[in-house]
Amino acid sequence: QVHEPTKNASSDQLPQLCLFPLVGDAKTSSMSQTLTEEADRNRHVVICVNPTAFGKSLPAQVTMETARLVAQVANIESEDWVRKYRYDEVLWSNRKEVVVDHGLFRVATGIAQDAVCGRGGGTLLTMGDKKMSTLFGMKAVSRMQAFTPSNLAVSDLGMMGMVYSQVLEGLNPDAVMTLSILEVVDEDSMRDLLDASRSAKTSLASSLRLRHIDRFPRVEGLSSEPVDSLRGLFHLVKRALAKKPRGHVLCFMSIWEDAVDQSLVHSTNRTLLTFGSLSSGHIPPGATALEKRRMAFMR
Repeated sequence: QVHEPTKNASSDQLPQLCLFPLVGDAKTSSMSQTLTEEADRNRHVVICVNPTAFGKSLPAQVTMETARLVAQVANIESEDWVRKYRYDEVLWSNRKEVVVDHGLFRVATGIAQDAVCGRGGGTLLTMGDKKMSTLFGMKAVSRMQAFTPSNLAVSDLGMMGMVYSQVLEGLNPDAVMTLSILEVVDEDSMRDLLDASRSAKTSLASSLRLRHIDRFPRVEGLSSEPVDSLRGLFHLVKRALAKKPRGHVLCFMSIWEDAVDQSLVHSTNRTLLTFGSLSSGHIPPGATALEKRRMAFMR
């Protein structure tokens, strides 16, 4: 997962955080001595890396490849890789089943605090295995979960639920939050996942338009729904993901301060949180020319 908080600053000033899982088997180190034998055999690690630690911003792919290589020697005691490579920390998941969730919760806390305190919005992008369940929660993306559970927990909605619940707690009573969910299929095809009246493919030339305002892209014509509870958020995500998406899925959570209803949101300050599940850029053998073009765009 890649977390890039967006602020009103130049691109080289934007803080970035990359979380990457441990790759391959590794020996037990002093960091994992408290693990049980069973947990040790099934241990997973999330590595946090600052891509700007070396004085320049690195492309996401380079950052991830670096994290992948370093993760392979992460448990060698003689390698002071945390200091050498300037990783922020490592989260060992199986001491208790919630340790990685606790680590992701801390990331969510940072995003929520920035949003509530007016320090700017945030962007959370996920890619790779289990990206959808990490972002939206296992119950929200499960095809077997056809109804909203009565005992819905924050963790059931993944990182987005963690951020949302903390933002909701910190907002004043007059604030309004709305959610928009967009699927980007290729460079000229988008789909509004919360508007059932729209066709499966919506061209950029029709009702959805991509605009660049104040150096940031904006999608005009995208529907939004008010969200005032965890159950409401769960319902909207289930509705958007009723049909399995084929492209990137982007969720835009807008926070309108001091607005008593949606009719007043245009006169208030807005903070935008973006959650994205990025489609794989892998081009399978036998792909058609259109599929190759779409995959190249995804990359």
